[in-house]
Amino acid sequence: MYLGAMLYTVVLNLHNLMRWIVLLAGLWALFRHLTGWLGKGGWLPADRRASRLFPTILDIEALLGIVLYAGLSPLMHNAFHDVSAILRTPELRAVAIFHALGMLIALALAHVGKMRSGRIPNSVKKHRALFFWYSISFVLLLAFTPWSRGFLSGFH
Repeated sequence: MYLGAMLYTVVLNLHNLMRWIVLLAGLWALFRHLTGWLGKGGWLPADRRASRLFPTILDIEALLGIVLYAGLSPLMHNAFHDVSAILRTPELRAVAIFHALGMLIALALAHVGKMRSGRIPNSVKKHRALFFWYSISFVLLLAFTPWSRGFLSGFH
């Protein structure tokens, strides 16, 4: 196995492993903000950590995905040499277009929610706003994740 293929396998496995970390961080953030909103709680240090962790972990996951998409993935490399193949092949179209676009939208929504909530002084309203934005982001993550891939793609 040459260095490029090995690097591809490592980054792909990190990307696949990180999806579970993203989901856990998202669930934790949703739990913190739902209970803060419905419980009319204050803004605790754990709430601040949860509100920062979800978009940060999502950023790392997106960076790994972009590295795969733009350079390391032989699938994408071959697809961009024959762009019409992307549209003709359902599996390729799902990854090259829908997965990438859906994840970028989910990432943007998480960041918009984080930025907009920063201007809200009332903790209950801040929890509600973050729960709203993070919920939409989380649903998109679930919808556009290629679940057919194994826990770690390189290890079947």
